Amino acid sequence: MKPVLICGQCKTKFPLDFPIWKCNCGGMLDISMELTDKNQWKTSKLPGLWRYLPLIPLPDNECIVTLGEGLTPITHFSDKNYDILIKQEQLFPTGSYKDRGAAVMVSAIKALGIDSVVEDSSGNAGCAIAAYCARAKVECSIYVPSSTSPAKLMQIASYGARIVKVDGTREDTARAAWEAAQTAYYASHSWNPFFFQGTKTFAYEIWEQTEGNVPDVIILPVGNGTLFLGAYFGFWELLSMGLIQKIPRLVGVQASRCAPLFHWDEHMVSEEIIKGPTIAEGIAIVKPVRGKQILEAVHETNGLIITVEEEEIVGALQIAVNHGFFVEPTGIVGLAGALRYFREYGQSETVLTAFTGHGLKSPEKIQSLLDHGLVL
Repeated sequence: MKPVLICGQCKTKFPLDFPIWKCNCGGMLDISMELTDKNQWKTSKLPGLWRYLPLIPLPDNECIVTLGEGLTPITHFSDKNYDILIKQEQLFPTGSYKDRGAAVMVSAIKALGIDSVVEDSSGNAGCAIAAYCARAKVECSIYVPSSTSPAKLMQIASYGARIVKVDGTREDTARAAWEAAQTAYYASHSWNPFFFQGTKTFAYEIWEQTEGNVPDVIILPVGNGTLFLGAYFGFWELLSMGLIQKIPRLVGVQASRCAPLFHWDEHMVSEEIIKGPTIAEGIAIVKPVRGKQILEAVHETNGLIITVEEEEIVGALQIAVNHGFFVEPTGIVGLAGALRYFREYGQSETVLTAFTGHGLKSPEKIQSLLDHGLVL
């Protein structure tokens, strides 16, 4: 069976070359692939994440948009209290793992013949999508909160994207982009199913880089869950093909000041659970649109959602820079979560996390920490 778009709500199927980003019923779309055999695992001779092209469904494989992304290194990170594997996703062309999803999604957009898109972002997704749209000669408008990091705004503007600043919360920004998307194609890192076909390569790379000995536990920061769900989809496909025996335990990490998934019940949480601004603004998402899907992945892998305090995030940043790694505060949340996981559950398991964004993304926040003596 050929890959198809499928609605998670009404189960309607659409061909991959159908230019929609949500179902007619309003439901979210995923991409369904039938993978049941080891012989289906194939790689190409293309560099980076595009070595997995045979397993990345696109409307047209000849329309690849690439900046050389993928195959980020895994580094051993340890001292007397912990032993952690770190996948360095901050080393992508635009400085964050969002390039995985942007490369595949913009390739699909190019294949569909779409010449203008809109997106909303707190920064990194906007940078990635603006970059790949520039590469593909696709016009894009990026809706951002007015409080977005000046460094990220400069990066987005440098690619020639139109920036639309929105006063208010991250949710206000999403609503503004949603309204614009009613008459434009929504290149959303949360809604668009092609984005997750890029982030799933995170799991493929781990499987190859560990020679099939995937870690017991994968710990990742979670806002909209684009890397978390991508990892789940990738490991699920490896399991379906019989290449692994089980999916690693997936642990999502949220800042305690904005942890809707940690507080989730059968109804979506409200702004009332927000305790204040967090230094990890990139994952401060009050209402993640794929929240139910994220929690299903947690449940199916016997995983967890945990929270970390602001001082734990700063402490993890301190440890990282002491080891020579320059990571933005949001990008260090996975390490903060891994350190908490070790304290609460011991060190009997192999644990991998990721640095998800480069420190140059938020120089003003890191400078503020330096000025206050919080990072030495």
